[in-house]
Amino acid sequence: MKRRTWMLSAAGAIGTVALLAWAFAPRPLEVEVATVTQGRFETTIDEDGKTRLRERYVVSAPLAGLLTRIGLREGDAVEANAVVATLTPVLSSMLDERSLREQQLRVQITEAQVQRVNARIEGAKVALLQANNDVLRSDPRFQVLLRRMKFPE
Repeated sequence: MKRRTWMLSAAGAIGTVALLAWAFAPRPLEVEVATVTQGRFETTIDEDGKTRLRERYVVSAPLAGLLTRIGLREGDAVEANAVVATLTPVLSSMLDERSLREQQLRVQITEAQVQRVNARIEGAKVALLQANNDVLRSDPRFQVLLRRMKFPE
């Protein structure tokens, strides 16, 4: 090879090594500088948490009403039969024409569902009797067994 080729190859290799050395050289880091003092160490963790209840109590009222502000805090002791909250009654809504029609329609829908269920029960009874008759006709050995069993009528 020619001397010029060797020189270019050597220069390229030196350049590559220099570039790699510059790329992997440690960089200075920014740091915070403060004076050292002696004191109490405090730290906080600000994250969302989940509450897990060991014993859950349900307080319910048979009527609708407005609940007044509860004066108890978490962990307060509560004696038996103590007043925990006060409900004030709400005014009942007047039964207007539209609400009356809605209630009547709900009653009619419920009655129709009851009739439909009764029809399905009757159909199931008929299917059971038909199956019993089919078994009696198909195999005389089951006649004695079926006579002992009591089926709903």
